[in-house]
Formats: sequence, structure tokens, C-alpha cells
Amino acid sequence: MIYDNTYDNTRDIPKRTLVFFLMVDTSGSQGEAAKIEFLNEAVKELHYGLWEIAGQSPDMQIKVAAMAFSQEVRWQESRSVNVEEFYWNLPKMDGRPNLGAAFEALNEKLSRKAYMNEPWGCYVPVILLVSDGVSGDDYTGGLEKLKENKWFQAGVKLAAGISKNADREMLAGFTGNQEAVFTLDDSGVVRDMIHLMGKMIILKD
Repeated sequence: MIYDNTYDNTRDIPKRTLVFFLMVDTSGSQGEAAKIEFLNEAVKELHYGLWEIAGQSPDMQIKVAAMAFSQEVRWQESRSVNVEEFYWNLPKMDGRPNLGAAFEALNEKLSRKAYMNEPWGCYVPVILLVSDGVSGDDYTGGLEKLKENKWFQAGVKLAAGISKNADREMLAGFTGNQEAVFTLDDSGVVRDMIHLMGKMIILKD
């Protein structure tokens, strides 16, 4: 019997890319030590969950694009990175949360000219907004423009409030669905988000 090892090297198999966009409010209002610690742990758990999904999906490559926003918007990397290479580095938390600027920056990256440009194509993106829904600028124009973006329309959108006082109505305006709005108040919330994200990816694909 002749053994054909043509397909042994799975790294050579083309994979479509799923880009996970993480948008984190790093304004001064989030600067309490307890919030910072919980936020860091939540992102680490989220990263681990994404890594698990990637390991269970041989035909999918997961990349992460992380944004920190306050008065300015800062992308952690100049490009999206493989989930295995992603490292969360929380910036200094100060300033006011300019959601409108964050939405405009996301809109620019949700394009085949930017982060959605992959050689074997992309799945619909997954976008997680971590914020209490309070904005230091008029975010409505930026959000309405973002909603016209085809990638955003098709994408899986979730939001997580950093406190129980988060403006859930505003966050639901971003996700388009109250059930996709969470509160980071216990360790099980991130697993719930990952579970919902997995189900929505299957439905959207």
C-alpha cells in the first residue's frame, strides 16, 4: 500500500480569516484599580477562549485587532495579528471616552483596503465594544456612518459594560440587540460572550 502524505501539512491548506475587533474604553472614568484588574483578567480570558476556538476550527485563522480609546484612538498594532501572537498591553487610563472617534476609526479598518484584506478571504468580523456607553463627544454621527459599512452590518457585534451603571440602551444601539449586551461583573460573563459569539458566527457564516 502506498501512503499518500499530500495533505499531512495542514499549514499549507488555505484558511479564511476571522478578524476579532476589540474596542476598549481606557478613559479616566475606568481608572479604578479594581476595574483595571478585572478588565485585564477579562481580556486574558477572552484571548484564551479565542485561542480555543481557533484550535477547534482547522479551516479558520483568527486574527485580533485591538483598539484602546479615550480622547485619542490607539490601535495596539498597525495590523491585525494572529491570535497566538496577540498580547494585551493595557495603556494608561486617562482622558474622556470619545466613542464617536472610536467608531470612525473602526469604520476605516472595516475595509478590504485595511484589516479585511486577506489572501483567502474573510469571515464576517466579530466586534466587541467594552465601554460604559458614556461619550465625551457626539458619537451619533460616527455610529450612523459605521452602520452603513457592509462589514459592520454583517458582523457579529457584542458590547460589555464595565459597571452595572453602563448605558445599556446606548450599547444596544451599537450591537442592534439587547441580548448581545453584557456586564463585566463576574468571571462567567466572558465565557457567556464567547459561547454566544460562537453561535452567532455559525449563523452568520
